[in-house]
Amino acid sequence: MEPVSVRRSAEGEGSEGRRISRLVVGIFVLAIGLALFAGQLDLFPVPEVSRLWPLVLIVFGLVRLAFPYRRHGASGWWMLLAGLYCGAGEWHLFGLTWSTAWPLFLVGAGVGMVVRALLARPKTDAGA
Repeated sequence: MEPVSVRRSAEGEGSEGRRISRLVVGIFVLAIGLALFAGQLDLFPVPEVSRLWPLVLIVFGLVRLAFPYRRHGASGWWMLLAGLYCGAGEWHLFGLTWSTAWPLFLVGAGVGMVVRALLARPKTDAGA
């Protein structure tokens, strides 16, 4: 039993809460995804609200950006961009459809690479 208590103290007091939180959010996302997929297969009628699913990605992305911990800032941006991309395809924003909106993912990836390169701190040599 000793290794478990050592591991828990090293992870911190809030780690169990974060694990449960991730589990609940994961189950929620899984349930929504399965319901939307079943609706696409016409297994049962899905109300018009089903077209609002990109908002889930947008909200999760904004929450990760507003309340970051550790290295989740980048995942917040990706969730936000994925939600905007999916919203553009689903809602036909600016005349975009799924088949015409795909270059936006390349634009997002390129912007991410440029920003990361510009914000990266140069590594200093310890021996110099």
